[in-house]
Amino acid sequence: MSALYLKIIAMVTMLIDHCGDVFFPRLYFMRVIGRVAMPLYSLMLADSCRHLKEQPDRMRRFLAFLAVSALISEPFYDECFFGGFPSPESHNQVLQFLSFAAAYAICAWIDRRFRGERSAGDSAPAGTELAAPARDSGDLSAASVLKFTVWAAVTALNWYFRPGYAAAGILLPLAYLRYLDRLGGMSRGERLRVNALLMLGFIYCQAAEQFTEYLGARGLIYAAAAAVIPNLNWGVFLAVPFLAAYDGSYGRVSKLFKRAYRAFYPLHLAAIYLLMKAL
Repeated sequence: MSALYLKIIAMVTMLIDHCGDVFFPRLYFMRVIGRVAMPLYSLMLADSCRHLKEQPDRMRRFLAFLAVSALISEPFYDECFFGGFPSPESHNQVLQFLSFAAAYAICAWIDRRFRGERSAGDSAPAGTELAAPARDSGDLSAASVLKFTVWAAVTALNWYFRPGYAAAGILLPLAYLRYLDRLGGMSRGERLRVNALLMLGFIYCQAAEQFTEYLGARGLIYAAAAAVIPNLNWGVFLAVPFLAAYDGSYGRVSKLFKRAYRAFYPLHLAAIYLLMKAL
């Protein structure tokens, strides 16, 4: 299955989720179906960042698009789900995607910076070659520490301010970066198992964030029990077959679809808001 179909499924399930929340709150199954969207968007976000890693100009445009999308969609998001703008819960999903993409862009810059320094060291004058391996090793360690610090900071900020799915919404696409690196060598059965485990971890992270807020470290234990009790978030397991079917290809994506996909988040929120006011 190509990215084209995953994006269509993500948009449709998100629309079902938001329409269910606003117009049909008693139809619980619509909210359950809506849980499919987040894992698919997480995979697509991770894949987009990977493809833009060596294209800083396109990455900057991607970050600008996410920032503009967040600004446009925020008022509609607040009006639809919190009854007015601004809201103390003014943290829609695009803000989380923006923070993830920004962290990835910073880490990609760190990679390019240290790779450039190592290349300069490789062309050093004769007589300095013996010192190069130690310097390269130190560069790699420094780069790893910097990147870890970036991801830790972004995850902590998302946990504290709680946009989207809070820290879980950073950790899931971060896990998908590793998953995509190994996608080509995995069988269909392995992909199913890995994605099922990722969904279980995603549910646990959400539960842990809620319980630790009130119980501190003890919340991590209570969250483990809560995660195995059927709840709305179990709907993410419906996404596992689609996630496992992704083959890494884009499919034949037209320019019209690309524009529709990018504009979908703010436009569908605006449409729901206008319909809500008309009814």
